[in-house]
Amino acid sequence: MNQTQYACNECDYLIYLDALEEGHVACCPRCHHHVVERKLNSINRTLAVCFAGLIIFFPAILQPLMSMRILGLDSSASLFTGMKAIWQNDLHFVAACIFFFCIFTPITKLISALIICLGVKAKKIHHAWFKQLFMYYHKADTWEMLEVFMIGILVSIFKLKDLADLSLNIGIICFAVLVLCVNALKITLDKAMIWDEIDNAKP
Repeated sequence: MNQTQYACNECDYLIYLDALEEGHVACCPRCHHHVVERKLNSINRTLAVCFAGLIIFFPAILQPLMSMRILGLDSSASLFTGMKAIWQNDLHFVAACIFFFCIFTPITKLISALIICLGVKAKKIHHAWFKQLFMYYHKADTWEMLEVFMIGILVSIFKLKDLADLSLNIGIICFAVLVLCVNALKITLDKAMIWDEIDNAKP
């Protein structure tokens, strides 16, 4: 029976494991840290998250997050219009960071995860591009910062609530759902399983 070698992330102990079934966890015999966990129905759950995230992405970016009324003047802004206003005020680096971390990286992460799951289902993981795409997904997983932007929105609401009349719009609900979808990929996608599939793939 083929076995795979794993190193414990806590104590570096090397263990050999047979194929694990979905829902099972392998622990280190030395420190009892979880070494490998096979997630239940990983591919289908990840596909559902990807589709939900892609559907909600454009409303989250383009719809107004909140409206503000101060001194008789009404104002509202979306993520896109806010980024555009920052760019027009010559804060180009800040606008570029918002675009990269809050727009470009999340959408490419969702699309990459979708292609990866479809590739696993279609048994196309032996192609060289699949491994490169999965390596890119690993990097993109640490680049997106939607939750940081969400914290910034919440801080802004707290700071402005006593200075103006604020009302939340549909955009902030869509944005919160997008944050949940992008972060849910870390829970649903079984990276270890996909690496094992890549290692065992035959042309």
